[in-house]
Amino acid sequence: MAFNTTNAGPNPIGPAPCVATVEGCTYDSLNLGADTFAGAPYVGVDIDPNGAFLDSNQPGFYCDGGAGGTGFLRLDTDTTSCWDTNKPLGKITALVE
Repeated sequence: MAFNTTNAGPNPIGPAPCVATVEGCTYDSLNLGADTFAGAPYVGVDIDPNGAFLDSNQPGFYCDGGAGGTGFLRLDTDTTSCWDTNKPLGKITALVE
């Protein structure tokens, strides 16, 4: 999932009047949740239960503290089970015409 904010994203929106308001720009804080649910349906095999793919410019968001690099999509994995209970959930629907 990727989206543009005032200062981040593939094509940042740039300065906006909402930055100066008490509420700020609501689109600057859209977050992707991650949680693991017992019995959740799935297909396939998770070959790396300790990892997830992440693209962030914030080193602290990575299990390795950003040691493997930031600002590009990469596998964030380690042996401390950082992602084992926080798998991003998603649904893919194919439309057949």
